[in-house]
Amino acid sequence: MLVTEALGQVMPLAAVLSEIHDGVEYLQMLWTDVAVLPRQTMFDHAHMGLH
Repeated sequence: MLVTEALGQVMPLAAVLSEIHDGVEYLQMLWTDVAVLPRQTMFDHAHMGLH
């Protein structure tokens, strides 16, 4: 929680846009990680001999 939210003040517009931008970057990274998971499990099973 930001200090301005705790005090009931309005956050500056730049801070709000920065938080939105950071959230979008986080979601893009999360989506990329999810796309890799099926291939990773395929390689893990092949490595362990569990076809």
